[in-house]
Amino acid sequence: MARNRIKRRLREAVRLELSALPAVDLVLVARAGAADASVEDFDSVLVTLLSDVATNYVQLRTLEQQLEYLRTNVQLQRTSLSIAQAKFKGGQVS
Repeated sequence: MARNRIKRRLREAVRLELSALPAVDLVLVARAGAADASVEDFDSVLVTLLSDVATNYVQLRTLEQQLEYLRTNVQLQRTSLSIAQAKFKGGQVS
């Protein structure tokens, strides 16, 4: 009975904030005493959780983009090095 009450309250809290979720799966585990919490309590905690998820998601996407830029830069540097070495071996550069 308490488990169903918790599930209903979590479902309601999540439904209210669903639009704020990035495309991720969340697994929520209720602690002891959760059956006594109100929907507002769940909502308050969920807003904090979603804020953390959104912040981490944006940081992850930013780092992924930076990594792609760095990989591209490394490839360009390797190409530049190959050109410089070829010119040096050909006597075009001293």
